[in-house]
Amino acid sequence: MGVCSLDAFTQRSLLNGDPIQDTTHDMNDTKFKAQIYPLRVFSGPSGLSNLPKEVTRLGVGRVLVISGRTVSRATALVNDIESLLGERFAARFDEVDRHCLEPCMTRALEMAQALQVDAIVSVGAGTACMAARILAIALAEEAPFERLSTHYQPGKVPVSPRLYKPKVPIWNVLTTATSAQNGAGATMKTYPQAERWEFFDPKTRAVGVFWDENALASASESVSRAAGLSTLWFSLMRMGGVGHANPLVQGDRHQAWRLALASMDHLGLPVDANARINMCAASFLHNRDVDHGGRPFELHWVVRVCYALGAGLMSINDEIGPGQAYLSLTCAAIRVFGERDLSALKEMCSFLPKVQHHSLKDWGVEEVANTVEGFFASKGFRCDLKSLGIKADQLTRVREMALRNFNADPKGEFIKEVELLDNVLSLSFETNTA
Repeated sequence: MGVCSLDAFTQRSLLNGDPIQDTTHDMNDTKFKAQIYPLRVFSGPSGLSNLPKEVTRLGVGRVLVISGRTVSRATALVNDIESLLGERFAARFDEVDRHCLEPCMTRALEMAQALQVDAIVSVGAGTACMAARILAIALAEEAPFERLSTHYQPGKVPVSPRLYKPKVPIWNVLTTATSAQNGAGATMKTYPQAERWEFFDPKTRAVGVFWDENALASASESVSRAAGLSTLWFSLMRMGGVGHANPLVQGDRHQAWRLALASMDHLGLPVDANARINMCAASFLHNRDVDHGGRPFELHWVVRVCYALGAGLMSINDEIGPGQAYLSLTCAAIRVFGERDLSALKEMCSFLPKVQHHSLKDWGVEEVANTVEGFFASKGFRCDLKSLGIKADQLTRVREMALRNFNADPKGEFIKEVELLDNVLSLSFETNTA
């Protein structure tokens, strides 16, 4: 069964009596700056066949293919890419691990330096995309990883170092949807200290992205749904305050939400190529939202808190995916921080199916939290920490790591919110949804 097109989805919503939001008449922002970055997207049943032409177009001759072990050794995907590259294939590094651990990235860097590679192809999802960026930065800047990462000092605003040297081109071959596909940031983790290092360099943005049907079909149902959850969650969060966004961002957010909502239920088996590609498109629109002047971490405190604490959860438990991490904290964050941005959160809820708009004016944080919880439960997902196997004695460490998250807290405001951050973790831990 294929995913509904946008027109069909809109028509179905009208037939079901679900309101279609139109915020173009609102007081949206018309003073903004948009940045358009060059990127080629190749999608469909033979999208990957365009890789040789792309490599030739940029004149590179020694391409390093990086991936995790599963995609390299349990599927034919990396072998197919090697065949497509032919004599331009320099080597494969297929030991990219979950958090781009420092020892892993050091081995990849040593291989890339020894082979004098001049381009990188990543194969996989978010981690592979970020590993490619970190590798490109280290290859060019020739400095230790820590020196190239964001610097934190107590009481001061975090500082990302300026990285001026040209970077090798990167192509990303996706196996699941991920907003990392064409971003400029990346994170890695030290070992065994488990410190989280952040990197940012616009020159590491991919020059090409592939949404190839066969590549996307290589992901299991569970992996595809986990990636879809992250995209759906972010798409929903961005609808809070959408009516005041600039006209470009409004279009990005409306389309991302519609694609993610229509695709989520079709990510299982048998593989629905349209659903997986549409979810890639939704996650791509998240990045375009930012390029078009959107500031998603200024929408409301809930998205900031969940993102930062969620990153901490993933750092201490390799089994937790981004979508699971963010969702597990969402209802608790609404209950703790929701009063600060209640109008934005109610606007967000207005886009959920079956919400009666006339009743929204009387809602408080409890109605918002219950509605969000019910929506994700209808998709088969839970909203609490205990279901993820987190232990009480790990919560303080999670909060400590959240205080070092540049995306969510660029001005260092979280240090004043420690008690409330702890309340979010405690409330989510104490909650045990059925």
